[in-house]
Amino acid sequence: KSSFILCSIFLFKLIDLISELTYGSWIRAGKTNLYGISRLLKSAITLLVMAICLISLNYYDKLIYVYFFISLIVIVLFDNRWKIRASKEDNDFLGKGLRNLFLFSLPLIFSSFVVSLNVGVPRFFLSSVSMDAVAIYTMLTYFGSIAIMPLMSAYPVYMSTFSNKSLDRRKLLKKITFLTILYSLGYLVFILIFCPLFMEYIYKITDFTMQDVLLSGIFGSLQILLVWQNFLITCERKFKVLFKNNVLNFFLVLFFCGLLVSKYLLFGGLLAMCLASFILILLNFREMRSFRFGKCDI
Repeated sequence: KSSFILCSIFLFKLIDLISELTYGSWIRAGKTNLYGISRLLKSAITLLVMAICLISLNYYDKLIYVYFFISLIVIVLFDNRWKIRASKEDNDFLGKGLRNLFLFSLPLIFSSFVVSLNVGVPRFFLSSVSMDAVAIYTMLTYFGSIAIMPLMSAYPVYMSTFSNKSLDRRKLLKKITFLTILYSLGYLVFILIFCPLFMEYIYKITDFTMQDVLLSGIFGSLQILLVWQNFLITCERKFKVLFKNNVLNFFLVLFFCGLLVSKYLLFGGLLAMCLASFILILLNFREMRSFRFGKCDI
């Protein structure tokens, strides 16, 4: 019902679509490092400007527009400067090229749609019980959404490497997997220590328990691991695997929320997401065991 919020969402999507025009040419040319750098610049500068606005200027009203303007600046000063023209073959979107692109992307598009549905399922079940519980759930899981932002920007830097099966990627795989697990555990510790302080003193929310905080931390940690798994599956171009597992995860979320939310409320919603995410990690891992990250003769 807010035209202000609708306008901001429109600008978010607009700036992302504009960026995708450049990202597509970079990825096709194997310059995924530029894609990662661009995303990191946007995230870092946006968080810095937001912190300055909140701490120094006490500026709240139009804070939601910061990302749009920072992204616009990065597009003008960085993206356009390093934009790479795709080859003539890459720009051949007629006939067979367009059909292959559509068929190649369709499972990935539907996977993203299903993931979006999964996020809304606990809120739907909680809204039938208490809108206050929806607000608390949203704020508790918001920390995890922030935590995966740097990873969503950093992982694409290695996309060209992990997509090249002629390279021996095992050493790099072990290194990044270790760092991801370390980051995941660090996030859990951070949530347990600082989340109650943020909730009580910044958001003025007190109607939660430490069990809720623990589950939100576990859920965020699992989401971090899922981002890494999804990246590797994407590099292997196993989009059907992503789609199949995400659809199954959607029904798991429905089942667990229907089973737990009515009885345990907020705790049940968070527990449902943790259980569904854990099962999804196991499903992805089972599929990934067939991947070969060593050097292959092509």
